[in-house]
Amino acid sequence: MNILVLTSQENFVWHSMQEIIPSIEASWLNLNRHGCSVEIANIDNLNLKQLSPKMLGAQKIVITCFNYRMCKMVQYIREVLRLNCGLVFYVHNMATIAFWPYRYFGSSELFQKNDVFITSCENDKTLIRAMFHEPHVYVVPFSRKDEEQNYTAKQNDSISALVYVGRISPQKNLHNLILAYSKLTKLKGSKTPPLILFGREDHLGSPNMNLKNDTYLAFLKSLIEKYDLKDVYFKGHVERNLIDDYLKEKSVLFVSSSLHSDENFGMAVFAALNYQNRVLISDWGGHSDFKKHYPDLVDVLPVSIGEFGPTLSADTILTGFIQSVEKTKMHSGFYQSPYYGVDYLVTTLKESLKHEFVPMPLRFTELANTLYEAKLDFPTSQTQVFSSFSDVNFIRISRFYVGMPFIPLTPVVTQSFFAVPWMDFVDDEFLVSDPHKGFLHFPVDKDGARTKVIVLSSGQKISVPQNTLDRLYKNGFVNSQISFE
Repeated sequence: MNILVLTSQENFVWHSMQEIIPSIEASWLNLNRHGCSVEIANIDNLNLKQLSPKMLGAQKIVITCFNYRMCKMVQYIREVLRLNCGLVFYVHNMATIAFWPYRYFGSSELFQKNDVFITSCENDKTLIRAMFHEPHVYVVPFSRKDEEQNYTAKQNDSISALVYVGRISPQKNLHNLILAYSKLTKLKGSKTPPLILFGREDHLGSPNMNLKNDTYLAFLKSLIEKYDLKDVYFKGHVERNLIDDYLKEKSVLFVSSSLHSDENFGMAVFAALNYQNRVLISDWGGHSDFKKHYPDLVDVLPVSIGEFGPTLSADTILTGFIQSVEKTKMHSGFYQSPYYGVDYLVTTLKESLKHEFVPMPLRFTELANTLYEAKLDFPTSQTQVFSSFSDVNFIRISRFYVGMPFIPLTPVVTQSFFAVPWMDFVDDEFLVSDPHKGFLHFPVDKDGARTKVIVLSSGQKISVPQNTLDRLYKNGFVNSQISFE
């Protein structure tokens, strides 16, 4: 079978794509040893005159990523060349936004019945099946070039540091991570490992909601100063090979409390695992799969879906910290899950090629159509899809992205409840300036008996009815363990 892989480096502005795209290309080149003829064509460097003969000779065409030029290439294949061949689409972030860019910049009939969608996690697979009527979907995890060469056994008897690698972004829920860490230091004192964060601030805020945030790093540093955290270190952008050396040498607890709406894999998590480090990650998106395939190394933090979408509170993160840090004998020996190996990859890709050409459009579902129509309500924003985090469409999407059903980790029994430091109380309502979800307000129910007490970070105590407390607690703005006394 002749397979043409259309690729691009335009998406390399995202650091993870600098690893992911070469990984995809290498995956398909593996099929050259299994009866296929695979050619890579970079659309950045070739024009239609050069690409057309390659397309005409292909029985399958792989679309490694989405950008405007790639979308137009798909449209050219379908509407100009009208080739009788199936396309293989790598999904990336398209599932959680209902593939609207393909429809907006191309058309609603670019996808056909025999097309294949390849995603990197099971939660995406479930979501794609909610976007199309009977799509062909395969889960193929990403890999790294050095995965079989440099990974070694490690004796993980103690944790030298808690480590985060990724963008410094509100989408990554680092404010709750630092809040939980502040409490951990009070519980563990000098025995608390330092918290080290690798990565630069992205200044993106939450683009799907058109919420800006240009000061997130400064906000995190203000929390660190407020709670006098001496062992939190921001390292900024560090080259991947240096981070790899660090993860290989040290025994760390890799942490990520991310609620990023497109968290469909986690290359940094994958690296940490293959260097035999323990990880503590949100049970969300692609993170959920790691627990299935590295059960001895992975602990997950349960995510709930509330009236403002996904929530992972400092309370939950703290409980995860305590459980993970207190594990003395964590793991020994070298283990790499076969799920991420070459054999599984080749078998799955070969299976994805079996679908014969069917000249019929693949239809979108009611959910996908609803999301696309809603997107058209924001013509002045290139990225906005949802009106806010309370948008019913966003909440519907989010429910597909949670791993296991939410079962709260057992909290420390307490009679007091403590507000996050980004919440205040003015004129009988709670005002929340959440770095991730924006400005929110919660009026106190005036009819209920005020039997519960919420302590603000200033020390002020507010009496509220049970239903007001429940609402704040479920949305992660009140904790039962995170006090600052």
